[in-house]
Amino acid sequence: MYILESKPDTPEPGAYSIRFEDNTGHEIITHTFNSEYGDLFEGFLPFTLVLPWDSNITRIVLLKDSVELASRSASANKPEVRLVSPNGGEMLTGEFATISWSASDADNDTLRYVVQFSDDNGNTWQALTVDWTDTTLEIDPSFMSGTETGLIRVLASDGFHTSQDQSDTVFSVSAKAPRVEIDTHDGATFASDQTVTLEGSGYDMEGGQLPDSFLQWSSNLDGILGQGESISVNAQQLSEGTHTITLTAQDSDLQTGSTSITIHIYREFSSLSVDEIPLSFTTRQGVPTTEQYISVWHLGDHPVTWSATADQSWIILRSTGSNTPADLIVSTNPAGLPVGTYTGTITFTSNAEGINSKTVSVTLVVQ
Repeated sequence: MYILESKPDTPEPGAYSIRFEDNTGHEIITHTFNSEYGDLFEGFLPFTLVLPWDSNITRIVLLKDSVELASRSASANKPEVRLVSPNGGEMLTGEFATISWSASDADNDTLRYVVQFSDDNGNTWQALTVDWTDTTLEIDPSFMSGTETGLIRVLASDGFHTSQDQSDTVFSVSAKAPRVEIDTHDGATFASDQTVTLEGSGYDMEGGQLPDSFLQWSSNLDGILGQGESISVNAQQLSEGTHTITLTAQDSDLQTGSTSITIHIYREFSSLSVDEIPLSFTTRQGVPTTEQYISVWHLGDHPVTWSATADQSWIILRSTGSNTPADLIVSTNPAGLPVGTYTGTITFTSNAEGINSKTVSVTLVVQ
């Protein structure tokens, strides 16, 4: 339990309840709630409630259908906590910074901590961690909004009482470039008059999600493509070849961030396709096997040339042609092989755009 400044919940009534009592055991108030808080985890149902506090409360009781399940009573003493760093005047930058504090409890109660950060001189707070048990916390300043009026606050709880301390004066956090993500698949292939859809987003640590006007798409081949989280371009409007597509975001502080992917544009498109069903042969020592066929064809606008190689000398390949469509004729020669089971792979390569290799596994059983 932590006592803090927050807006209370209005729980939905249910079979469970929290009862607050004073030091004589009399009820101050009871709040009921249902069991839909959180997800079931290892047989337990975690929940969090934010309830109005009364300084006369000395005991808290958890009940279900008016039957007491657990309780917690106030100890004699509150914990003490003192923030050590950052305590004012520092600049947080780089890959990590350390928040440190000291704490004690006269009742020797186990202490847990909430560490909060404010980027507006204490007007609002966000939690960096909850239920922390150490007196140091390493953080990555790149995930904190840039500010010149930063404060850290540490709340220490003994399970009932809460004490807190915060930075004596403000410190600074270096300004951040926006974080940029592209959702479109890296390496995607488009051809003919297909629609190229580019999707992404930009997030500003100080201002939140960036609007469309702050996001710009560009290609290393064709320059500026458009603005917004999502744009669509006909592949015919893009130069043929491999494009480096970059999404650039600029925030209100003129900080910029960007990320890139590649896409492939073809006027015509074909891909190599192979019957990839594994081949299996069985024979006696020294006896060649009968032939089996692998169909090779193309998907797309034009035929492709192809070749096939085997990684084992006992796999014999013979083709009916090097252009699609065609068949690869496969047999095996077990000469010199002892009794046993052998495996190999046939690899097909082609001049097709996009994925230009396929594999088929081969098994030979020599009896």
